[in-house]
Amino acid sequence: MFEEKNVVDEAKYILEKNRFVYDKLDNKDVEKAFLADFMLDLMATIYLPYICGFMHIPELNMQALQYSGMSGTMGMCTAALKRGLSIICNGHTNLASQQAPASLNPGVGGLSESKFTFSEQNWGIAMRGLAAAARCRTNKELVNIMEQVRKVACSMNLPADSTDPEEAHDEYACI
Repeated sequence: MFEEKNVVDEAKYILEKNRFVYDKLDNKDVEKAFLADFMLDLMATIYLPYICGFMHIPELNMQALQYSGMSGTMGMCTAALKRGLSIICNGHTNLASQQAPASLNPGVGGLSESKFTFSEQNWGIAMRGLAAAARCRTNKELVNIMEQVRKVACSMNLPADSTDPEEAHDEYACI
């Protein structure tokens, strides 16, 4: 069994200086930002399935569109990771029971999870800031991130080739 104190200490360390964003916890090389294992896993399961199966029409440069929403997705994934780590650090969850955090809400006269939800009100500023940081990535960095995401997807047996509609999990991708 794990020691909750160790998990909290580790989460605090990972959050400090935004270490959770980089490929290695001691790395501050901006070219390695958004390459953390957590991040790649989220992108492989959340972003990649929705861009699989697009038709590539060279005249319209459809290939470039796969990167158009990537910075927003990277911002959301990074903010979600930060939220999870923050909840652990602040002791708002019981890791052993894996229960969602709740607090007393005078408006409803009982316990509510609204204070901890991943919402625009609670996490919009962080998400927009992280998305802005993602928009600063060069095309070369975005391509590298997508290559890493595809490798993770392959290791998870998820579709990784965004140009093959047959591999898409979306039943409407081939229409």
